[in-house]
Amino acid sequence: MSVKREPDLPDIEGYLDKLKHRQSALTLITSSWNRRWFSINRATRQLEYFKSEQDATGPGRMKPLGSVCLCDVTAVRQYDDTSFQIESPSRTFLLRADSRAQRIVWVDALEGYVKRWKPLKVSPPLPPSSITCRCHSPAGALVSLSDMLTLQANLK
Repeated sequence: MSVKREPDLPDIEGYLDKLKHRQSALTLITSSWNRRWFSINRATRQLEYFKSEQDATGPGRMKPLGSVCLCDVTAVRQYDDTSFQIESPSRTFLLRADSRAQRIVWVDALEGYVKRWKPLKVSPPLPPSSITCRCHSPAGALVSLSDMLTLQANLK
């Protein structure tokens, strides 16, 4: 019997334009975009964004301006050659890459992670207070699938 584990994280980082929060996709033409550095925090399994690459790396690492837990991502949708959207229950990000090739790399990597993560989610879902991945763990610790199944059995 093989033991399922969390999928490997996508190995991506770089600058993307992010539509300012609280804007809608209908106002894309006149909307404001902010250039942000996006990277995967391997310890917390979150996609984080910063004002610049310098803010995200080195000894003076800043707190991210925002983030989304990768295990919470429900969909990654492509809009056009360079734009795509990352959806989660708590937040939706509309992002724009510098080129079609960059958009493909981001969408393929994120979609691949989401597709590999979904089968690991326990059915029926655990209560929101239960730990399901590093993002939701108080100390950022990884909870194994067997631990999740044991927790679910104990809740019945």
